[in-house]
Amino acid sequence: MDQLFSGLRSLSLPEIAVPGTGIPFDASLDIAPDDPELVAPPWQLGGQAVLELAQFPVEAVQPFVPAGLDILQTWPGYTLGTTAFIAYDRSPVGSYDELVIAPALVRSRDVLSQWVAVIEVDSDTSRRNGRYQWGLPKQLRSFDYRWQPGRADFTIAPAAGEVPLLQASCLEAIPLRELDLPDWLAPVRTALQDLSVPLQLTNLTQLTYKNAGFVRTAARFEGSATAVRFDQLTTEAAPDSPYHLLKLRRPLVGLRFERFSLELGTPSPVL
Repeated sequence: MDQLFSGLRSLSLPEIAVPGTGIPFDASLDIAPDDPELVAPPWQLGGQAVLELAQFPVEAVQPFVPAGLDILQTWPGYTLGTTAFIAYDRSPVGSYDELVIAPALVRSRDVLSQWVAVIEVDSDTSRRNGRYQWGLPKQLRSFDYRWQPGRADFTIAPAAGEVPLLQASCLEAIPLRELDLPDWLAPVRTALQDLSVPLQLTNLTQLTYKNAGFVRTAARFEGSATAVRFDQLTTEAAPDSPYHLLKLRRPLVGLRFERFSLELGTPSPVL
């Protein structure tokens, strides 16, 4: 994966780049600098997650990517995006749940990143820190995440008891738990269920908008992935909502991380 992003950084292919048309927005401006619950980066985080890589139509994504960034087409008319459902049990601000919709692979000068159009959390401390420290447009939502062996279910709503913005369920890509196997094959089934692929991404960069310009944050991710498929992913959001982009995506692969670690550094201007 690192090699893929390194190769993309060296590309000089203007024909694959489409400009974003959104208005840049600095999410840090509504957070007081003297907020006593602000925790300066770097941050060390850990937890479990499910993510899906998918192709998103560039034309639909453009309004959610600010002008000044190039959207890179990974297929004619499409760009690479990620949807992530995350449960942090280790962070500088305690445990919290998170949803990330990053529907585009973007470039600013020589910096490549996926652009975060939606990032929702159920912790107001996380919300304030994400906005102030990195300019991430975190919003407070109600979450119901349920993690089970071989399955995970996710519901995100504006507030408890309200109509969900998003509901999703994922299952094992190969439903080994449902196979009727003889007892003597039970060890084989267990071994396959526990099969995972180590993944270490050491040179990630996250682009955000802060202090009237684009900033870059170095990130490091490590975990072991198992393949999953989404049995359900529905949203009732309006067509002008970034949630609506999920209806237009073309799924590529789903991954579940029973445990992962993430390090987020201090942002610096893109020069």
